[in-house]
Amino acid sequence: MLGKLFKHEFKATARTQLPLILAAIVVTLLFVFLIVIQQALPEHTPIHTIIGILSAFVGFFYVLGIIAYLFAAHFLGVQRYYKNLFTDEGYLTLTLPVKNGFHQFVKMTVSIFWGVISLIMTALSVISIFFAGIGEVIGPGEVWQRATAYLPPAEVIGMVLLFAVTILIVEIYFFALAYFCIALGQTFSQKHKVAAAFVAYIVITTALQIAGLVLMSAGAVLFDDELSRLLSNQIDPFLVLTGALLISDAFSLILGGAMFGTTNYLTHHRLNLE
Repeated sequence: MLGKLFKHEFKATARTQLPLILAAIVVTLLFVFLIVIQQALPEHTPIHTIIGILSAFVGFFYVLGIIAYLFAAHFLGVQRYYKNLFTDEGYLTLTLPVKNGFHQFVKMTVSIFWGVISLIMTALSVISIFFAGIGEVIGPGEVWQRATAYLPPAEVIGMVLLFAVTILIVEIYFFALAYFCIALGQTFSQKHKVAAAFVAYIVITTALQIAGLVLMSAGAVLFDDELSRLLSNQIDPFLVLTGALLISDAFSLILGGAMFGTTNYLTHHRLNLE
């Protein structure tokens, strides 16, 4: 049954996610085409000026479109979770012969998948724009040479993998927090679930930011000597960056896991579909 849930969820979300990806590709190709054409034309000619104005116009909407795509790719995952479980559709969803937590797990996994895809598509889109001539971009081989000139190859590969894992953890944390706020909000209000979820998000993120600032301040005081050594290049910045990412990832996973578990409890014991 879990496999069927995944299959259904991927098919349902693909109907909205794939058109977004296609739109991002089309806008990117159009912008790249205009850039290439403008560079191929002689300067100080009317057609060059017209293409330049058109490129600037398309570029403006390209930036807005990419931002909108990133937002929509993540928002749709949150919206579908709310719609399927906390509206009238919840009555039908919860009649399926699976545990309540499976719904949450499947929707979060699929949402994370599309979220990661949106980040990859955005990165490829921006890189293609730069390669088209907006700015100078060094190739992968040169990037590798420069990186390995400062760090051993194993450390470079490890850092790349660590950044990739961090991005995945950020996606997990984002949807765990969003689902938790929705589940928490619906316990406080029957008629204004979305507003209550938004208030819960503001309160929780503000509290977490304050806690983060307190921890950072305490860490700066406790590790004052180490901070001074870092600023004077007596400590390898690579080790500090790696440690900071590992600590951040660990906290995000712990908080995300706690939110996931609490969300599962709230939707199982305190679900309000009225």
